[in-house]
Amino acid sequence: RGGMGGMGGMGGMAVPTGVGAPPMLDGIGAASWILGVWTGTGKATWPHRGGEEFQYAEEATFVPVVGRPAITYSQRTWRVGDHATMHNENGFLRLRSMAGGAGG
Repeated sequence: RGGMGGMGGMGGMAVPTGVGAPPMLDGIGAASWILGVWTGTGKATWPHRGGEEFQYAEEATFVPVVGRPAITYSQRTWRVGDHATMHNENGFLRLRSMAGGAGG
């Protein structure tokens, strides 16, 4: 239990969906296991609301950038029940060490 924290809320409950054996794309290498859509649920508390407990769901999507040693991601978290958005973010991961260079 605790506050929300990016993908940490997915813990051991993360389940990849729509992922077969991803192809080995340029610069992705050993990180290819993360490609696809991951979902999970969890419980947390609001410390500033007297420890009020709530349930949330989370989804993270990882997509390779073709021809680059990078993966784009999007993540969203919502409260279970009323589906109110709690957090979302988008970005990319540069895979410098797996690309064998400066990350493109």
